[in-house]
Amino acid sequence: MVQDPTALEIQAVELARREILSPTLATTCEVMSVHRPILVDGQPLIARADTTREPDAYYFYFRLEDEPYYLVVVVRREGDKLAVTCACVEAAVRVYLLVKSKHLTPREITERLGLQPTRAYAKGDRIHAELPPLTYTKWRFEPHQTLAEEIGRKLDLLLDVLEPATPRIAKLASEADVKIGICYEGCREWLGGWDTSSETLRRLAALGVHLQFDLYASGPDLPEPDLPGLDPSSGRKCCGNNE
Repeated sequence: MVQDPTALEIQAVELARREILSPTLATTCEVMSVHRPILVDGQPLIARADTTREPDAYYFYFRLEDEPYYLVVVVRREGDKLAVTCACVEAAVRVYLLVKSKHLTPREITERLGLQPTRAYAKGDRIHAELPPLTYTKWRFEPHQTLAEEIGRKLDLLLDVLEPATPRIAKLASEADVKIGICYEGCREWLGGWDTSSETLRRLAALGVHLQFDLYASGPDLPEPDLPGLDPSSGRKCCGNNE
C-alpha cells in the first residue's frame, strides 16, 4: 500500500522534531547537549524542509537559540518506512551581488543592471546612527536572503538570477567596485568546507567581478566525540548523500 505523500511528510516532520527533543543519534546528542532549539508552541522551529537535495529524503533545518547556524536532521525513506539517518551542523550563508561607487547613485546602478536592489544606500546616508555617513553608494542584491541552504547551492541560485545580466554586470565592473559577497556564519567547532563545481567557477568568472568571502564562527564548545555510535576518526562532516 502506497502512503499518501502528505502523510509521509507529516511523519517525517514528527520524526525530525522528536530527534531534536529526544536525541538518538550521536551527532544530535553532541550538538543538543550545549544548544537549545527555538520552540514555537512547544515544538522545534523548522526554518526549512528541503525535499529536493536527494530522492526519498527530507532535510530539516532547525534553528538554535542565539546562533545563526542550523542543525540539519535528515529523514530518509527505507523501504516502506521513514527513519532518521543522520544529522549535521550547517552554516547560515548569505550570498549577494554588491556594488560600491563614489559617482553613481542607487537609481543609476539599478537602471544599468536591470535588477531591483534588496537594499541600497546613497552617498551621505548612515547605515547605523553610530557610524559616519557613507562616502560612497552601497547597493546590494540578495534575492535568497532568508533561504536556509548549503553554500554551493545558494551560490548557484544567485548565479541563475544574475546570468541574464552578465554583460551589464561586467560593464559596470569597469567603473565601480562590483563583487559577489559570501557571508558564512558557522559553528566554530564544525565549520565544514565548501565544495563547488568547475561549472560554478566558470559562471563566476564570466561575471568579471571580485569574490569576497567573510567567515564568522561562533557557538559553545562541543563535547568530545566519544558518544556511543560516533566514530572519533571520522571527524565532523555534513551528512548529505551519506558522504
